[in-house]
Amino acid sequence: MTPLVDVVLVLLIVFMVLAPVLNAEYLLRLPKKADDTQRALVAATADTPVVVHVAVDGSLDVNGVAIPTAELPIRLERILNARPNRLVYVDADDEAPHGRVLEALEPVAQGRAAPIVVATVPVKPGVAPVGVGGTP
Repeated sequence: MTPLVDVVLVLLIVFMVLAPVLNAEYLLRLPKKADDTQRALVAATADTPVVVHVAVDGSLDVNGVAIPTAELPIRLERILNARPNRLVYVDADDEAPHGRVLEALEPVAQGRAAPIVVATVPVKPGVAPVGVGGTP
């Protein structure tokens, strides 16, 4: 009779310990639903180069999608996390202010891009430039 009492007491202790864990509530923060521009940016394949373009008026766009400067680091980091490499090209119009191009490099670096390549010839989104990956 004694072993049965021992087993019941052990089970009672186990259930008393597990009861608070089973009733615990866990708070989650789910990500917001991606908007159309974010879907378009992430939809680019890993073969498509990431090109940050500085226009004549100083506005920025990533692969043809206009992005405010304040959001550029966050969106670039999301894009680069889905890729095997973190290579980013920075391209600018010939008439774009030089200072604005240099200012665009800071949010690109904050987006954890490495390496950052300043393009000397126009880079078209969707077309890998010559010389990527060590090819001549």
